[in-house]
Amino acid sequence: MSRPRLPLLLLLTAALIACDDGGDDDDTDAGANGTAPTISELTLDPATVPRGAATDVTASLRFVDPDGDIELGHVALMLSGQTQTLPPVTVQNVAGLTEAEVLLLLRFQPPTTDPIEVEVWLTDAAGNLSNTLTTELTVTDP
Repeated sequence: MSRPRLPLLLLLTAALIACDDGGDDDDTDAGANGTAPTISELTLDPATVPRGAATDVTASLRFVDPDGDIELGHVALMLSGQTQTLPPVTVQNVAGLTEAEVLLLLRFQPPTTDPIEVEVWLTDAAGNLSNTLTTELTVTDP
C-alpha cells in the first residue's frame, strides 16, 4: 500500500543553489561530526499563488555552517492535514562556504485555497541537521 500524497499538488524541485555573499571560506574541521548548520530568514517569492495554476515560487534562506560542508536541502509540505516530505536535493556551489544564501526553486499547483505550510532544513556532509524553518504559502481563488 502506498503512502497517501497531497491530492493534485505538483511540486518540482528544480534547483537548490547557494549564492556566495563573501562569507568565510574556512575549511577548518570542528571534529568527527562537526557542527550542525543553522538556517534563518526563510522567505517565499511570491508568497501568494492562485489555486489550480502552476506557479513558480522561489524560497530563499540563509545558512551558517562553521564546517563549510552543507550538502542537502530538505522540504516538507503540509496541506489539509497531510504532510509530504520531498526527496532531498543536493545544494550546489557551497563547497567550503561557511555562510551564504540558498535559493530553492519550486513549482506549485494547489488544488484548494487551503494555505500550504512549507518546512525547510539542511544537512551537512557529516549528517548534522540544521534547525527547521516553516513559512506559509497563501493560496487564493483565481
